[in-house]
Amino acid sequence: MALGSGGLERPDAGDPDLCVFDPGPSPQTVIKIVDPDSGRVVRFGERGQIVVDFVTRGLFIPNNLERDEAARIEPADKDQLGDSFANVSPLQKFAGVAVVEGVY
Repeated sequence: MALGSGGLERPDAGDPDLCVFDPGPSPQTVIKIVDPDSGRVVRFGERGQIVVDFVTRGLFIPNNLERDEAARIEPADKDQLGDSFANVSPLQKFAGVAVVEGVY
């Protein structure tokens, strides 16, 4: 995840094999999990591309498409802005081009 943002691991997600993250810091960072083709938010439990809205007094970066995908998870706090997420992995394609992983 870019911008020095991302998520804070949820201490007890209920499933020992599922590493769930809640967005942080909030409300400066809002995460959405979307279908990469349509841009629509996917259903809870489905996988999609991570989109980050990052808004502070000195920086405004809305709808930043990440090169990662994740499963969309229901927020633990119903007042939370944006989605929680789990099982993060690199996208197979970004903007129609195959993603090559490496050090950058």
